[in-house]
Amino acid sequence: VRLVGGRVISGWQPVTDPAVLKRLDPAARGKVMQADLRAIGVTDIPPMVAGQSWGASDPGLELFFADQPMTLARWPNEGFVTIPEVYGERPQDIRGTKGFMDGIIGYEGNRPERWLGEKDVMLHGYWFWDWADQRLKVQSIDTTQKRITLEPEPQHSYGFRKGMYYYAYNLLPELDMPGEWYLDRDTGVLYFWPPSPLSKFQALV
Repeated sequence: VRLVGGRVISGWQPVTDPAVLKRLDPAARGKVMQADLRAIGVTDIPPMVAGQSWGASDPGLELFFADQPMTLARWPNEGFVTIPEVYGERPQDIRGTKGFMDGIIGYEGNRPERWLGEKDVMLHGYWFWDWADQRLKVQSIDTTQKRITLEPEPQHSYGFRKGMYYYAYNLLPELDMPGEWYLDRDTGVLYFWPPSPLSKFQALV
């Protein structure tokens, strides 16, 4: 006996919308498929929300393929990015460990430029201590000063400090390898780069 709580996804089609193709990584164009979840009766799509407190790290909706959980499109594909600097006007000092409470972190390189205009950009990070993670939502990205500002509520109760680490997720432009997926919550369209032919295995959400 096998009990399955997910909904089998059908109606897969190649991505042809020029606007969507432009947002995709060049390596993913021609490989990512799309399906309309609302057409198969999946209408109760939960919003992408930040964790209300540290340790609150529920990623929400999941996608399974060939009985394996797939990865919500993220960067980097593995591991974390180190925070080179933090900024703010509300300093934090916990027994000599210093940072800021403002939720403004610096970044190196140009990767976040891909995320401009994207909806519900999320960061999952260990912001002040190695044992206190939290999923937070991006408010804005300043590509001139190379700073990311997080939504003010909720925010990490311990603050943010240099040298800690995070990864970004829920990003269509970062759907750049087999096994990654992204859901447009406004349209109900799911985008997926299957690691094997869709004809061989079921995908469930």
